[in-house]
Amino acid sequence: MSITFSPQFLLILFTISLFGTSLAYWLWSEILRTTELSRANAFAFLVPGFGLAMGVAFFGESIGLLTGLGILVTLLGVAMTNMDRPESTQTTDASAH
Repeated sequence: MSITFSPQFLLILFTISLFGTSLAYWLWSEILRTTELSRANAFAFLVPGFGLAMGVAFFGESIGLLTGLGILVTLLGVAMTNMDRPESTQTTDASAH
């Protein structure tokens, strides 16, 4: 298999490398500067949902009831992970005992 470095190929390669890799990496680094890893990492579960949404938007695919329910449960899980948690009233200081 040979690769033809046509203008179209180079444009696609540039677009994928710029937006699909560089921009995504930079955004992830910026998010990690301000957000706890456990909260930020929950958003990784949205990747399949975005893939399904792109399939619907660009390729005319349809989402069935179970798939839609799965997306809804995923969104709920991400929302619950990122909700503010009440502060614990239990202290971990050994001198308090």
